Parts: sequence; structure tokens; C-alpha cells
Amino acid sequence: MFFTYNGFPRHAEWDHFVDWNEFKLGKGNDIIYTDSVAVCLAITLYYPPKKLGVLAHISDFSDSPTNLRSENVIDTLLQALGLTGKQDTFPSLQASLAGEGLLRDDDRKLSPIVRSMLNKYDIPIIGEDLCKAPGRLVYLHCDTGLVEVFRAG
Repeated sequence: MFFTYNGFPRHAEWDHFVDWNEFKLGKGNDIIYTDSVAVCLAITLYYPPKKLGVLAHISDFSDSPTNLRSENVIDTLLQALGLTGKQDTFPSLQASLAGEGLLRDDDRKLSPIVRSMLNKYDIPIIGEDLCKAPGRLVYLHCDTGLVEVFRAG
């Protein structure tokens, strides 16, 4: 499930905060979240059989870690989930993308590169919130796979 809301939530009971150019793994009842997703891209992967989720907040700025650049981030997240090896597809995985607001049309977008990597592994994108809206908060509920995106303002 994927939902987008206008305005930020009034209360916060979060387990794991993901900062810029970071990712975090959660399981069971964990809630992973990131904020200030404006020109950046938030990516979630959820693995229902084990109730495992991972959320990354990537920017591709020059100081970004190599493993979190758009062309490498999906492999990094699959490793974090323990889903590596000779598999070419991961049928039960679900992905979502949010961000890239405030970008001009001529700016380099990260989502086409990430989408290409998800397609390579046949990972479906269950929801996207990519547009010129202001910054976002993104939550991943690891017990259900619910992704919530809150737009500023």
C-alpha cells in the first residue's frame, strides 16, 4: 500500500531515522522514516515473507557514498535485505519512490536510473510521488509494508 498526504503529521513515534545519503533496515514492528526529501530521492524496498524493509535517502551529490549512488543503491539495498546471489528476480519484493521535487526539467533526475535497476530485477514499484511539490516525509511500516508520504504544506 502506498499513500500520499498533504501536510506533515502532528505526532511522531518513529523508530529509525534515515539521514541524507544513508539507509536503514527495519523488521517486524519497526517504522523507518526520512524527511527533507526535496531534490533527493527516497527509495523503499519491502520483503513481505520476512517483514523486512529498507529505506534509503540518496542525493548523488559529489560527497555521496558510492554504494548509495543511483546506479548502485538497489544492489546495496538487496544486500541489506540478505537477497543477493545468483537470483535475477525477486518476485515478492515491492519498491516505492518519492522525491525529486523542486527540480527543474534540465536537472539530473535519479528516478530513471533507479527505475531501470528495479526493472532489471523485476521488482514492482507499488507507488511513486515524484513531482515538483515541496519536501516530503517518507515512512515505511515494516510490519505491513505500508509506505506513507507526507508533503510539506
